[in-house]
Amino acid sequence: MRAPSQVLQLDEHVSARISLPHGPGWLRLLALTVAHSGDSLLWLGVAAAALIWGDFLWRSLGWRIVAATLCTGLATAGLKRLFRRRRPPNDTRGLYLHADRYAFPSCHAGRTACLALLAAPLLSGWALALPPLWVVAVGLARVSLGLHFLSDIVAGWLAGVLVGLLLLSLF
Repeated sequence: MRAPSQVLQLDEHVSARISLPHGPGWLRLLALTVAHSGDSLLWLGVAAAALIWGDFLWRSLGWRIVAATLCTGLATAGLKRLFRRRRPPNDTRGLYLHADRYAFPSCHAGRTACLALLAAPLLSGWALALPPLWVVAVGLARVSLGLHFLSDIVAGWLAGVLVGLLLLSLF
């Protein structure tokens, strides 16, 4: 069994290997787009549109989005305050450094995992495969941009799944 410091060193090493070089490029632009597809303001906007203009199915999805966004936000923010793990050293993270300097667990990873879990009962067939792929893509994009370590993402996914399972019992 590895000592906790060795596990953290391995996490930092693997995360650095996934990280993309700074500067312009199509891969970095793709990572930014995918990473921000998990933003809470985007999803709250989707929820508002679904609640205002949607039929019963869309309104149900809207309420699920609101619940997932608020509950995972509260859970992960509380855990971040408890653990206080700093984000990876990165000169380009801008807003994240000022708005949320802690990384563990990732709010985006938690939110996307919870959203995918809550959306699953509303999906069928091949559409069921898309949310898990999106969850993984958002998480890896955030590591590749140097916003999180890989363990932040995995912990966020775990938190999101736990919150999602709790919320599923309410829907």
